[in-house]
Amino acid sequence: MPDYETMFELYYPKLYGYFFRRINNKADVEDLVMVTITNFFEVIKKKDLEFPANYLWKIAHNQLVNFYSFNSIHKMPIGFEDIETIDKLIDSGVENNRSPYFTLRLETLLNCMQNYLQQEEYSLVQASIFEGKSSIELATETGLKADNIRQKLHRIFKKTKDKCKKIWG
Repeated sequence: MPDYETMFELYYPKLYGYFFRRINNKADVEDLVMVTITNFFEVIKKKDLEFPANYLWKIAHNQLVNFYSFNSIHKMPIGFEDIETIDKLIDSGVENNRSPYFTLRLETLLNCMQNYLQQEEYSLVQASIFEGKSSIELATETGLKADNIRQKLHRIFKKTKDKCKKIWG
């Protein structure tokens, strides 16, 4: 039976990728990987498994299900369609008609974006999408043209989509 360190080195990268593609939150992913490896190690100490890797992935899957069940109201996975929908909201006037569910998805996306956007980009997205400011209002505040604001926002969402494609595969 391999020791904990060997198992950790062997399975950590694979589990990290598995969870990150589904959750996209570094802290939660690291927690899930550690719990999965620890649970797996406890099981293989007690049982002689014919296919241990299969059991590991079963534990990982169950951890993910538990995570989603526990966090279903506060944290939810986001997808490309969310990014495209938000990109279409720029200057749409839709901000007051959002469901609480969609607002949570927007907040989840913004939290993910905060990890790699520059502060200026992040602030622009936040003002446009969450504060409901139009490109004209933002242009007045920043001294840029409204068209430039819209172009910047569309580029930010393209950058976000490209970043997510790299992360999610």
